[in-house]
Amino acid sequence: MYNYNTNKDPVYLKQPNKWFVSHSAWQGRQIKTAVSDLPSGDVTYFPDKHVYRLRVGSIRVMFEVIKGRVTVYKIGSRGDVYKGAK
Repeated sequence: MYNYNTNKDPVYLKQPNKWFVSHSAWQGRQIKTAVSDLPSGDVTYFPDKHVYRLRVGSIRVMFEVIKGRVTVYKIGSRGDVYKGAK
């Protein structure tokens, strides 16, 4: 199901970087560890939007895989992350 190379560093777009600044370092480490541990974790694929969702507690990480590289484009709380998702 997961077709990507986890040896490449993930790319964090503008919104995730803003999220890291506005939240605690502990939460940031928790998210970055979960992303680096992919494909393990609670990952769901949304075929209609061609994106993946990683659940880390009450935080959701929306990402896509382009040419084997993980690109994180949105991080947010359980209800907010799906608003405006691709």
